[in-house]
Amino acid sequence: MNNHFTASDVKIITSNHSHYINTGEETIFTVAALKDGKVIPECLYGGFDNRKNLYDYDSIKVSEIYDNTLKIEEAYLLHILYWGNFFHFMTELLPSMYHYKKTLLDRGCKIIVPDRNRLIDECLEVLSIPDDAVITLKPSCCYSVSKMHYSSTASIPGNSALQIEAFTYFQEFFQDTSCAEAPQKLYISRADKINPEFNNSANGEGRILLNEKDVLNLLADMGYEFHTVGTKTFKEKSELLCNAETIVTSHGGNILNCYLAKNLKRLIILTCKYAKFCDDIFYNFVKALLPNVEILFVEGTQDENPEGKLIYSRLPFKIEIDDLTRALK
Repeated sequence: MNNHFTASDVKIITSNHSHYINTGEETIFTVAALKDGKVIPECLYGGFDNRKNLYDYDSIKVSEIYDNTLKIEEAYLLHILYWGNFFHFMTELLPSMYHYKKTLLDRGCKIIVPDRNRLIDECLEVLSIPDDAVITLKPSCCYSVSKMHYSSTASIPGNSALQIEAFTYFQEFFQDTSCAEAPQKLYISRADKINPEFNNSANGEGRILLNEKDVLNLLADMGYEFHTVGTKTFKEKSELLCNAETIVTSHGGNILNCYLAKNLKRLIILTCKYAKFCDDIFYNFVKALLPNVEILFVEGTQDENPEGKLIYSRLPFKIEIDDLTRALK
């Protein structure tokens, strides 16, 4: 993951800036890096049309209309393809920020972020990256960078030394979290999948556990506590997860929080047939950081995609209670 590149004399072009406001609306924006007038595709942000054509060079449209120019000697552009998605944040941005801290910060290189949110700010704090090293992009501006570093978008948790090293850094940072009040049995729900501070799931609207109430009733009878983590800080997550010995959660980015569960023995993932291609990713990720954890998948039933395509896990699914009961024994 994240083969890091360096280019000289790069222009970073921004148009209307993007950020999630209280209404949940998003403004359309473009952030792209240009070398000799040509787009560097790994460094393109923007609306859906630009994203889906990321590697179709002829289809990428970037306006060079801007209000002002800022010159920077050396900088690292924090890249992400799906800004606002927790999975991609954790597997792309967090390791990239860690790479910057490890290799570029001490030489005076700046880090460029396209926007600021609570997760970005907390990562900067945990990594001890000072404010004077951070450049937050402004709308309708051109940033002329004499020497710019950037990373690719490839990311597979559990298969990247840099990703695991970054997560291990955070794991050790929160190692001494007090666990006195934390539950030993925990169910993590996706009920808070959309929030105004940070949109933590691009596909969350459709990826619904239809009979979650039945699942909750079963787990409550067995002593499990119900929690959500999408709006919690890393510190709050570590305080909640640090004493958990068994965690039950649905397929999705929630699983990436389990590295903070330092006493975890069993992880039960509620999944579905359209999510199978990601199950290996989550398995590898957890095993890389918590090698002694037992991981079980409970596969639910799911309607056929009306388009006949295996598109991720956006269709609602249902867990058979008998299957979950057997897994919990």
